[in-house]
This record gives sequence, structure tokens and C-alpha cells, in this order.
Amino acid sequence: MTNEIDITLSRKSFLKGAAMAGIAAMTGGALAGCAPTTKGSTEDTPALAKTSTASGTFVGKADGMGGEVRVEVTLANGQIADVRPLFNNETPGLTDLTFRLMPQEMIVNQSYEVDTVSGATMSSMALKNAVKDALEQAGVDTSEYSQAITRSHDAEDETIDTEFVVVGSGGAGLSAAVTLAERGKQVVIVEKMPRLGGNTLVCGALMNSYDPIRTKGTKYEDATVQDFIDWTWEGGNEAGKKDVIQVFAEQSWPTTQWLVDEIGVIFYKDLQGSWGHMPELPNGLGFINPFVKKVEEYGIPCCMESTLTEIIMDGDRAAGIIAEKEGGGILTVNASKGVIMATGGLGHNLEMVKELDPRYDDITLSTNPVNATGECFAIAEAAGANLINMDSIQAVHFADPATGQVDWDLESPNSIFVNKEGKRFMNEEMPRDDSVAGLSQQTDHLMFTISDSKDWPTMDTVTGFGVTIGECIERGKGFKADTLEELAELVGCDAAGLTATIEEYNAMIEVGEDTAFQLVDMKERSKIDQPPFYASKLTIAIHYTNGGIEINPQAQVLDKSGNVIPGLYAAGECSGGVMGTNRMGGNSVADVMIFGRIAGMAE
Repeated sequence: MTNEIDITLSRKSFLKGAAMAGIAAMTGGALAGCAPTTKGSTEDTPALAKTSTASGTFVGKADGMGGEVRVEVTLANGQIADVRPLFNNETPGLTDLTFRLMPQEMIVNQSYEVDTVSGATMSSMALKNAVKDALEQAGVDTSEYSQAITRSHDAEDETIDTEFVVVGSGGAGLSAAVTLAERGKQVVIVEKMPRLGGNTLVCGALMNSYDPIRTKGTKYEDATVQDFIDWTWEGGNEAGKKDVIQVFAEQSWPTTQWLVDEIGVIFYKDLQGSWGHMPELPNGLGFINPFVKKVEEYGIPCCMESTLTEIIMDGDRAAGIIAEKEGGGILTVNASKGVIMATGGLGHNLEMVKELDPRYDDITLSTNPVNATGECFAIAEAAGANLINMDSIQAVHFADPATGQVDWDLESPNSIFVNKEGKRFMNEEMPRDDSVAGLSQQTDHLMFTISDSKDWPTMDTVTGFGVTIGECIERGKGFKADTLEELAELVGCDAAGLTATIEEYNAMIEVGEDTAFQLVDMKERSKIDQPPFYASKLTIAIHYTNGGIEINPQAQVLDKSGNVIPGLYAAGECSGGVMGTNRMGGNSVADVMIFGRIAGMAE
């Protein structure tokens, strides 16, 4: 079901005749001092006349990105009286606005052909098709409910004066803005999408941090901050900035405590590996929802659907930004104390990806939402910023082949990877860049994780992405079978190859040595021999911008000579320094929270 928290930070009412439909929202006060840019529904064109006098409640269905979408439509004498989403498997948070805003617009305008929501087009189309299906079930002429309704947008120019402007509202932007507000600073958020959350909203949510508490009594209790520094530095191919990485590691634990104690993030008790903290809510909702509540609490103005076009410079100092509103109006924010870039990466801009990193010429999927287009880098460079490691883009080898999402990987510590021929083809512990290189050589760029009931003892067992195995199977993202042969048929790999591979792997488990690919943890692994057996089907997708705007440990932006650009800060994926040329899994969420918070300490 859709998540209960509305992260649009807008309160709107839509009027047509005597009808009024209010959109559920967290706050109107959070928009104080900044004109909201989403106007809601619409043109003043009268609704199409209805010949039907049908009454009753009808259920419609359609296919969305995550599976079936069901909606209940109530008609009263031929008029749409209610549109109530019943069930969907769409991405929580990312599609909340679709299922909150569009039904109200449909009621107000007596049409299912309302505008889709940016960043959730497939889910929006599924909702419209489900409503159309319900109308067909009612036996009415659907053409009478198909008037195209265009959502109006703000075309007026606007100027705002503040102390700080934060561009982007993902984890880095929200962390920076809330930290500034905690300190009594004036801050405005400018966001290109109609919702808060950025890429963090749809991330895998694992956050790395040194942790002296959760590691107690585990095999990781001797892990130190220096171990975290070394792991990040070496994992990034020793191409990061050591001074930035040191602060990143040292501030990971204080930031984790801040997230729990001050922001309200709830992590699972147990770590994932030596560093990984996973929120209880799926995707990035475990971070974004508490931050949105803080935005409401502090009344931080949020200018939505406004795309950065320029950093205003006053001499050599950043003094504000200019953005273009969705409706064409120009938003100018004068920031007397600083501009914080938290604009994310370029992972959705596949043409730019291929230009910068030719390794991905034939990759057609991205894990990133549509806002990750990378215009921020040229804008920052025009303001004098230095860019580093921009030729290094990270892909992942565990994306859903249908959508590019990374929520449904059934990988466990005992899993192995096989190709369409049913054969292992790489060391399952290789870094991400090496794993992607290995998978790129396999048929159709496809691989399958194989595991058994020891890893997934019940349907309520939670995966590394914070969802249950039952949810994965229900959504068609995971596969379960009583025999390896049946499993192979379900996922589409060679059954004989798979059974031979499992026999060989189990034999190596017995002797404690991986003679094929030299896994180092064979003595900690177990045989894959207890049905039912499980698999997920995975491929390559563009995931992360390793490089970016060069920063120092204080999140200040540096120019090409290594000097600080006064008043200009950067945090999160748009910044460069922590990751080197290979991001270690779980470090990106840590990066956005740590350096967002550091940027928020600016004076």
C-alpha cells in the first residue's frame, strides 16, 4: 500500500462547482515565504457532459512498475464521487504523490486523463488505466471521462532573501537544511521535483558507519575508525581524498547517533557486515520521512519544481542561485551566507554517462530517478568549482532487469551467482566495478543469485534491502522452487548447468576451499542443499557518480587551484572526494548524511 506520509509539503484545494477536494499534506506552514509551484488541477475548461446515470462502486486493475495496481471508483448518478487506491506494489515514497494527488484531480475534473506526476510516470499511467478499467466495469462510456486535464504551474517570477539556500532535497540537502535550522539559521530548500527526497528516497538505504555499540559481541567488535578509513580508501582504488575520507569515517558514528537521537531514524538492531546500518522502513523512507517531519517542525520554506540554472556570484563569493520554475517563472534566491549544492548525480542521464565513461556504451538501465541529470556540474564549474574523477561512473550488477531498481536482490552471505548457462562466472565478493565488468561478459548481461532455505527460513525473513522474502516473491522479483531444476525453469537458466554448478560448489564447501574463484570465506559458508531454493534475476544498471565537485573536509567547494570558493558548499553525490573511483556499498547514504550535516554547520 502507499506510504502514509505525504512528502510533497504542499496543501491545495481544488474547486469545481460545489465540489471541493483537499489534498492530504503535512503542512502549509513549511511553504511560508516561498510560493508553491505545484498549482494542482487545472484549466477552466468545463467537464464533458455525462450521459450515464450509473451509481455504485467498481474496482479497476492495471499493471504498474511493481505489479498490479487496484483502485476503487465510486459513481453517483454518472459522476465520479470517489477514487480510492486499494493496492499497489509501486515504490513507497517515490509514488506517494501519484496516489494522493491524481485521484483528487480526477474527482474535481470528472476525468481520469489528468497529468502524470514527474518521476512516477509508469505508476501514474497505471493509476489512470485502472480508473478507466473501473469505469468500463461500470458500463459507462469512458470517452465522457477522458478530457485531458493539464496541471497548471507557477509562471511568476519570484525573489527570496535568506541566509542559506540548499539546492536539492535528498539526504544531503535535508541533512544540511535541518542542521542549519537547528542552529537558528534562515534556510530555503530549492528542489526540481514535486516532492522531497531526491535519490535517497529510492536508495537501498544501507548506511555505513563505525559503530562501537552494535559491534559489541560480534566478530566485528575490534573494527576501528582506521579500519573504516582504510576500507573506503582502498575500495575507492586509492583515488579519493584522504583528508575528506578521514573526516567521513570519524564523523560517521556521531552522525549515526544524531540521526537516531535528534532526527528519529530507526535502525534494525543488527548490523549488515561490519559497518552497515539499515533503517526499518524500506528504500530511503527510513531517512526521508523523519527529515520531512523536521522540515515541517522548523517551517523550512521549500520551493518545489524549480531547476537550478545558475549560481549567483558576487565577486569570488557565491551569493545565491537562479532557478527556473516548472511553469516558466524565474526563482531568484539571494543567500547572504551560503549556497549548498546537494543536487545529486547524473545517473539518469545515460548519454552523459556514456560520454564520460565509455565502459557503459550498451547499458540502458539506471537505478536513479529522473531528476539525476547532472546539469549541476557545469553550473558549478561555471562558478569556478573544480571537478574530480568525473570519468568514473559506478554501475551495479544487482538491478532488476525490468525496471533497473535495486530493491529486490535476494543475495545472502551464502549466495552464489550464475549466468544463463547455470555456471558461476566470478568471485561473489569482488568489488562492484569488478563485478560489473564480469557480468558485462555474460549472455544478455544476466545473472541469478542462488540460495536455499537456510538463508530464507520464513517468508518474513528480511533481505538486505529491508523487504521480506515474501514481498519479493509476491512482486515477482524473487523465485522459489522445491528443486534446482524447477528453479532454473522459473528464472530461465540452464538446469543441467545449474545442478552441476551446485554439486561442484557444495563439494568445495566440504573441503573449505574455493578452487574455482577463490572466495576467502568458504569456511563460513554452507552448502546450497536444503529446499526450497531461491533465486533473483539481476542485470547491470547505472547507479552512482563517483566523482563530482571537489570539496575539502568542511564541505567547502574548491577551485582549480585548490582554493576555497567563499560561500559555496557541496555535499552528497554531487561532491567528489570520498568515493575515489569505486563507491563501496553503503557509503553513499553515509556520505550524504555526514557531509550534509557538515555543510549545515556553515557560518
